[in-house]
Amino acid sequence: MKKTFILYTDICKGALKRMNAVQAGLLFNMIVDYADGSDVTSCNDLAVDMAFEIIRAAIETNNRSYEEICEKRRESGRKGGLAKASKESKNSKSKQMLTKQANANEIAKPTYMICNDMKCNEIKDTNVSYDNLNKEESNDSLSSCELDFARLLDFFNSQLKKNNSLIPSIKQLSDARKKTLKARAREYGKEALVKVFQKAAISDFLNGKNDRSFTASFDWLLKPTNFPKVLEGNYDNPVKDKPKDAITSNVNGLIEQVKQEQQQREEADRQRVLEFYEKAQNGDKRSQQLVDMMRESGKLAKYGLE
Repeated sequence: MKKTFILYTDICKGALKRMNAVQAGLLFNMIVDYADGSDVTSCNDLAVDMAFEIIRAAIETNNRSYEEICEKRRESGRKGGLAKASKESKNSKSKQMLTKQANANEIAKPTYMICNDMKCNEIKDTNVSYDNLNKEESNDSLSSCELDFARLLDFFNSQLKKNNSLIPSIKQLSDARKKTLKARAREYGKEALVKVFQKAAISDFLNGKNDRSFTASFDWLLKPTNFPKVLEGNYDNPVKDKPKDAITSNVNGLIEQVKQEQQQREEADRQRVLEFYEKAQNGDKRSQQLVDMMRESGKLAKYGLE
């Protein structure tokens, strides 16, 4: 069971200002009991009950969001496990085939190049792994397989066009740029190049939405001081707090519901007072006693009977 819960100050402050210390204590106990899984019922105090219903709705919304996040992580874990098992199986079969071929002296040990035959798949989706474009025999830097610079250039420009990015596109890769690309691939892996290009294309900050009107460039992204910052998400767009918007909407609905219920109770109380008042007018002694008590409490004046 989840042992924590969130209380929003903007929700609690208004309610606590209208309570005394005893009421605030009752409210706190009800919140803790509810968060701990206990069955919480009314405490027969309208102000405390109203505040608790509002806070309970906020806690429930947060709990649902938490469960959704947990489920997504579990699903990602299951998919990751299946993918890993499938990859290991393919690698095992590939090694067996290479061993047989080597023993039979049929072919020499192959050296795969990104630019050769059908072993190179095109980048079609933003979730593509650069490993699919580069089949390597070992984890050595770039000794057995070079980068496909033409495809990297096309991919970079396609991401800019797809996301209407203000980052300037590039027409060619100079020897200096190729050297820098190799250096970043050695340091962070080839897939990191793809991720940085994707992140830069959708980053508001890197596309001029900042206090300096700064816009990144291809060469700026590949600098050794900038590349890891982009890769680690330092320039990602901030995530909007959607759950809190949903909580505010639910709270407003609950407040309206509580108001309607309070009006219904007051109307029922007014009808009872009116009934006793009419009986007292007709000489009923018990009703007269109740009317006297209601007069002292101010109920008669409240409902316009005096």
